[in-house]
Amino acid sequence: MEYDSQSPLLSLKALIEKYSGAKPGIGRIKKGTVNESRGVCAIQPGDGSPSISRVFLNVVTDASYLVIPADDSYVAYIHPGGHMAQAYIVACSKIRKIILKTSPAGAVEFELSDDGVEVKVGASGRVKIEPSGTLIGSGAQFMVRGDELQTLLQQILALLQTMVTWGAGVTPPLAGAVVPTIPATLLSSKNKVE
Repeated sequence: MEYDSQSPLLSLKALIEKYSGAKPGIGRIKKGTVNESRGVCAIQPGDGSPSISRVFLNVVTDASYLVIPADDSYVAYIHPGGHMAQAYIVACSKIRKIILKTSPAGAVEFELSDDGVEVKVGASGRVKIEPSGTLIGSGAQFMVRGDELQTLLQQILALLQTMVTWGAGVTPPLAGAVVPTIPATLLSSKNKVE
């Protein structure tokens, strides 16, 4: 292929030029300039021209998705209508985070980053999987570890059985006491709520 000998970013630039007619520039994200809430950053163009401080992370500014490039990653960008003081990122070499929102209400949001995976639904529905564990809701409530709960219940039931066995040998005997068993369906075998 004609682009095999080029770096991935130069190949992307050539493809954009060839198929869209746009003339993208190549630059680098300036460290610490990415503002997720505003959807902007600053870049240093690779051709030595002055840095551009108003660079939009998406071509569509009110999109249902946001790709957040990593600091110092290379980007391909275009200037809108010849306005050289601002630009739009059309591709990046390293992604720090991706945020997806459902449309039109935006009630469901997915966030994927080095910190983990987070799903938000409405005002209070939330699940976040991160290196230190899984949070459900605000993360303020404790979660039960099924295997440990089952072990604890088995120990308690064994102690109760010991007491019932002892009670049957005293005078007057403890009659009619039956120790419950743990139902097989107490724990899911599939790590999900059934």
